[in-house]
Amino acid sequence: MSTVRDEHLVWIQRYADGIASAEEVARLQAALREEAALRKVFLDYVQIDSGLAALAALAAARGTLDVPDAARSASALRRGPRSWFRARAAILGATVAIALAAGVALSGWMRDRGRVAVEIVQSEEARWVAPGASLPRAGERLALQTISLAEGALSLRLEGSGVLLKLSAPLEARFETPMRLRVAQGRLSADVGKLGIGFTVVTDAGEIVDLGTSFGVEAERGGESRVAVFSGKVKVRRGAADEGNAFTTLSEGEAVRFSALAGLRRWEHVAMAAEAAGILARANTAVVGAVRDNLGDDELHPFYGVVSEGLRPGSLAFTDKPNPRWAPQPEDRLPAWLEGADLIRTYHQFRYRRDYELVLTLREASTVYVLIDPRQPAPAWLAEQFVETGVRVGVGPWQQGLKQEAGVDVRADGLPYLAFAVWRADASPGEFKLGAPRDSGRLNQALMYGVAVKARATSIP
Repeated sequence: MSTVRDEHLVWIQRYADGIASAEEVARLQAALREEAALRKVFLDYVQIDSGLAALAALAAARGTLDVPDAARSASALRRGPRSWFRARAAILGATVAIALAAGVALSGWMRDRGRVAVEIVQSEEARWVAPGASLPRAGERLALQTISLAEGALSLRLEGSGVLLKLSAPLEARFETPMRLRVAQGRLSADVGKLGIGFTVVTDAGEIVDLGTSFGVEAERGGESRVAVFSGKVKVRRGAADEGNAFTTLSEGEAVRFSALAGLRRWEHVAMAAEAAGILARANTAVVGAVRDNLGDDELHPFYGVVSEGLRPGSLAFTDKPNPRWAPQPEDRLPAWLEGADLIRTYHQFRYRRDYELVLTLREASTVYVLIDPRQPAPAWLAEQFVETGVRVGVGPWQQGLKQEAGVDVRADGLPYLAFAVWRADASPGEFKLGAPRDSGRLNQALMYGVAVKARATSIP
């Protein structure tokens, strides 16, 4: 005997909306395994719900914004757990009405059923996997369920939630709901506003739930996944929802790698696009192959943002501070031999570590630049390995408390800025070590330094 209960229908509705809790999803999965009648109810609901969403988006895209009364009546399925049973015929009739109002053939709706309405914001030489498919074009509006990118990068905005996804090939992904994207493999970054809170990325390793943020994900088929938080917070859990694993909350500047079997571990080197946040849109061509420190995996979260050719006026200086930027204002300049270097966004809180080591793995002979506060004594490792160039680079703004310190430039905006000294050293391919921003025996306060690297063929002073 069927035991489809109101509670089941609530879980289905919340799942379709992308707002079901992990416990609700687990209970729904268990009930679906046991109840054939519930499985049919579930499939009917999800198909009708996603079809209505896709058609409404298509109608809006075609300028047909007046939804018929029949479609409005379909919203009865949101008013109570049993109401959608009673309104089932009306829902199907409303679907047809929307299709006609939007100028979409019913056969076209059947093809789009279960898809998510998106707008292509930007295409960077993107190409679909499907042979013969037209190339994605900025401004194009589509109803997608499966996303398979063979080449390039694609930025999509999800209609309704406003979530902005930046996808990098090769990538295979599929929308399970408008708020839930399963990524089989590939790289993406997500910029999620208020309407998109709760947007979830699922991989073979686990799931990442947004709490109002921007974050980056790398996923391997059947293997490890990695997530870095550029702003705000996310929740991360390894394994499937029904395995009972707990979520861990990550905040801005934190990153982890994990798999279905292994727990959360630190992800140190995050290759980033030249904008403030985002995974690289193309293969990493940076001179810097890897960045690590000597702090171990026990401290899971902080990461180093590595931006290929990223040192330019206005570049963010640190992973964990949203304000200080190199050459932040029009009057600031970068020398030609320094601009365009690979930028390593260090972690400002590590300025307190007296036994700290930062290890760069360089792909070729390079010049390593350290940008450091000249008001503090140069640490021994810097004086021994590096030569001061005599160049100063503005960085800021800093917190208001810095205005009272000597050597600070309070500019017209009333905010404090500093001029960091640039030191340089030649390095061979392989590992190159840097140390703490202050010597272990000194009691002076120190700000964290910045690091940039260029191939040695570049002209230097």
